[in-house]
Amino acid sequence: MMRSLFAGVSGLKVHQTRMDSIGNNIANINTVGFKSSRTTFADMLSQTQSGAAAPADNVGGTNPKQIGLGVSVASIDLIFTDGSPQGTGKNTDLALSGNGLFVVKNGDSTFYTRDGAFSFDENGYYVLPGSGLKVQGWNAVNGSLNTNSQPSDIIVPTGKTMAAAATTEITFNGNLNANEPLITAIDDIKTYGSTVNIASGTISNITLSDGSTVTVTSGRYTVGHSIPMSTVLQVYDSEGMSHSVPVQLEKAGANTWLASLASLTTAGTAPVTNITNPSKGVTFDSNNNRIATTYASVYSYVKESDGTYTRVSFVDNNDTLVSSFTIQFDSNGQSTGNLTCKMRLEYNFDAVPDEENATMYVQRRGSEAVYQYVINGRTYTSTTTNTNIRGYASGINSYVNQIESYSSVPVNGASVTTPTANFQGLTQYSGSNSAYPSANGNVAGTLVSISVDTSGVITGTYTNGMNQFEAQVAVAQFTNAAGLTKSGNSLYAESNNSGQANIKTAPDLGLTITPSALEMSNVDLANEFSEMIITQRGFQANSKIINVGDEMLETLVNMKR
Repeated sequence: MMRSLFAGVSGLKVHQTRMDSIGNNIANINTVGFKSSRTTFADMLSQTQSGAAAPADNVGGTNPKQIGLGVSVASIDLIFTDGSPQGTGKNTDLALSGNGLFVVKNGDSTFYTRDGAFSFDENGYYVLPGSGLKVQGWNAVNGSLNTNSQPSDIIVPTGKTMAAAATTEITFNGNLNANEPLITAIDDIKTYGSTVNIASGTISNITLSDGSTVTVTSGRYTVGHSIPMSTVLQVYDSEGMSHSVPVQLEKAGANTWLASLASLTTAGTAPVTNITNPSKGVTFDSNNNRIATTYASVYSYVKESDGTYTRVSFVDNNDTLVSSFTIQFDSNGQSTGNLTCKMRLEYNFDAVPDEENATMYVQRRGSEAVYQYVINGRTYTSTTTNTNIRGYASGINSYVNQIESYSSVPVNGASVTTPTANFQGLTQYSGSNSAYPSANGNVAGTLVSISVDTSGVITGTYTNGMNQFEAQVAVAQFTNAAGLTKSGNSLYAESNNSGQANIKTAPDLGLTITPSALEMSNVDLANEFSEMIITQRGFQANSKIINVGDEMLETLVNMKR
């Protein structure tokens, strides 16, 4: 038989195989994440009629004489280039870009896929809905992700709840104006000390260091300080109840600011009364003369919407009450020194304890000394034209002792939360004041929606307005992804030549995930049609070899006739 006949037959076979590969590529033109294949050929063994001869003295060398025996399939290669992402609008769909695959499991069997058409099943598992295989990744614990452990089935149950969390940290950020003007005078009021508590409804004019004048009708002001800036901070207790913490910031000199408590008067949002602990704010010498000290709002009581009260105070690391907290800046406007203290919240008071519900004001207007006491909502005022106020000081001293004799135990006993307040984020530059506080903690909530970012992190949104990490999708990378074994259903499995899976997060492997999209097939239809024509012509040419070989054999047989 003629060797060419067998060569033609082998040519028909390999071109048929190549056509099968092309047909499979075209059939999967719209398969999500499909990777096309290509078929390459190689010649088969050759029959050697004479070997090669080396050159001699009088004759040159000769090449071997070999006749090929046909063609065979050298390889069917998986082309692992990216397909284009196609938006779907479904927030659980993922398209992966780069050399990697999603990891899915069926029991103990692990598979890999580029098909990111995922969804959540009835039990909250993240799955491939066509096969039920569970997507692998790392589940968050109370919003915290640890991707250093082994991945497992991702699960985000429907109706998942977020527990209430108490505030543990308060952070102040933004800028404090380095050129904030200071108070140089407060009307005609002069005090023994520099701080004046202006009773509600009392009109006073404040002169500032920039020459301007501000008219105020209430509040606590200190000569040499700026006009306080007040803000209300929302914090939470362990049961998720929201509390309004009144905080004010005031400049106390060059590169120095004070943080202290303001007072709230409207339930939940704005100032009950300016509550000052007299024993902290007023002291006397041995002759009953009042020593020049500033008033200190050590406590502030906040009336809650349910009629109870919350007592707020600053404490140091020894849990000792402090009237204010100093924030120091360097010449470059950066925070310096120890800038962390604590803010203590004691809540569930049925009423404000009597000793804390007393406010005392000591003022002087011209030659007249004014003493004002506010006890349980009633105001008592006494005045004298005597510039020596020793007698009144003695009376005030007795009053202070009386106040200190009251019990300070809350009516129902208080639950206590002590979050840390950090002022490190504040700066002091020229310009507007933009300082603002923020706090962690939250009320309880129920999961309403999820979203996925480009890192594969699944974030849940809850009815309490909080967002929380729920899980992160795992991605596998292989040294030779083209060496993976196809397992059907757009799945791949490890092979002896793929290498072992390196499973990490997408950013760790330099990959990108496109949410709400699916990866299209990477089949190039124009190229496949071209390959189809080439394959068809190759098949025809090989069939011609068989036809010619057959005719030659027929001629040989006919020679006998």
